Amino acid sequence: MGSAPIGDATVVIPLYNGAGSIAETLDSIAAQTVQPARVIVIDDGSDDGGPSIVAQHPLGAELVEQPHVGVAVARNRGLAAAGTRWVTFLDQDDLWHPDKLARACQQLQLT
Repeated sequence: MGSAPIGDATVVIPLYNGAGSIAETLDSIAAQTVQPARVIVIDDGSDDGGPSIVAQHPLGAELVEQPHVGVAVARNRGLAAAGTRWVTFLDQDDLWHPDKLARACQQLQLT
């Protein structure tokens, strides 16, 4: 992982049948030069093994499972669970440049 976590930021990732991409997405968070305090993956009723990939990934993301009710509900559940001042959302099949969080923190004057 990158540097020490920033205490006020959580990454929320809604997951639905994303086994083919979620490991690489989590890798892109692990490669950040500034780490979030928390990473929460909301599994929205996947049946493809994606939650197992999250649970075994070395990043240590928190996995919250729910029945399939849709991405908006999953995002809102992650937002409610975050408990930090700042929350950023990342889709299960997106990747971040290693400086994404550092640049965002700089803009928000968190670091």
